Amino acid sequence: MAKKPGKTPKSKGVKKRERKPTTRQRKYVKNRMEGKSGVSAAIDAGYSETTAHNATERIDSAPAVKALFRVALEKAGVTDELLARRVNQELYAMETKLAHFKGRFIDRVHLVDWGRRHAAVELALKLRGDLTEKVQHGMDETLSDLIARSLKPIPA
Repeated sequence: MAKKPGKTPKSKGVKKRERKPTTRQRKYVKNRMEGKSGVSAAIDAGYSETTAHNATERIDSAPAVKALFRVALEKAGVTDELLARRVNQELYAMETKLAHFKGRFIDRVHLVDWGRRHAAVELALKLRGDLTEKVQHGMDETLSDLIARSLKPIPA
């Protein structure tokens, strides 16, 4: 069988080698962990302004950067289990509204915090990979459909 010009044979079972984080990536993650915004962290790490203004797309999505964040969070005690518990707590978030009249407390009411619950559902769907930031063509379900489906009680 003759090779087709311009085509390279696919190697089976060979994994791509993971790249080690660059110095800029390490500085970027350190800056983010110190509380700087994505743009500030990127510029301070030596990235161009163009790259800095697209930090989420260009820097945060790099596998080496994701690995650095994971290690930093685990060192700080933020494990996958802790994150899962926190997201679960937010799925049942409540808020308390207080009523005052003439400077005196007169009543309180406990309400469902739909904003926090919505944010938690969205985060959980993203973490599971069921919802991405990118537009996916041919998708039948909207975000509202996914959220509504995820909030339905599970049949016994």
